[in-house]
Amino acid sequence: MNAAADVIESDIVSLAGLLTLEMGKPIAQATAEVTKCAHAMRFYARNAEAFRDPRVLQLVDDLEVMTGKRRQENRRNVLWPRSCAC
Repeated sequence: MNAAADVIESDIVSLAGLLTLEMGKPIAQATAEVTKCAHAMRFYARNAEAFRDPRVLQLVDDLEVMTGKRRQENRRNVLWPRSCAC
């Protein structure tokens, strides 16, 4: 993931230009989005082992036992657009 982030960061200008052409984003927003993607890749690369740690899941399960709330109740509700065909 770090190697992919390096590739993205080495070509921010052309990738931002591509986003501008394909989606009509202003170049400043496109540049920020490309930079955000590289930062996200580095975040997940840096924390991959922690995310795979089974103790993290155990902590979530323990929280459910203590609060009596199911995991789904703790998640943010997602509202689908009315035009969604799902």
